Amino acid sequence: MVGWHEAGDDPDALRLHETELGTRFALVRMYQQWQLPSRRVASMINDGRLVLVSLKPPAGGWAAVASGAEDPMIQALAEAHRGFGRRVIGV
Repeated sequence: MVGWHEAGDDPDALRLHETELGTRFALVRMYQQWQLPSRRVASMINDGRLVLVSLKPPAGGWAAVASGAEDPMIQALAEAHRGFGRRVIGV
């Protein structure tokens, strides 16, 4: 299994590397702010890729997540990811 991540999460760079290597990456890791999936993340998921999304913690940091203050956003993220109809890994 080969995974990919590149500064800027550039989907065009991903596709160029795949063409050069003659294979499709099995896993794509993307980074984003504490928000619902960005267009780049959504495009990778909709392209049939397994995407591992690394979320930057919210303003209150991971302590805010642990306290339950971010539960509504976690629920919204889960619903958004479920809406893609395919597996998405969020960390």
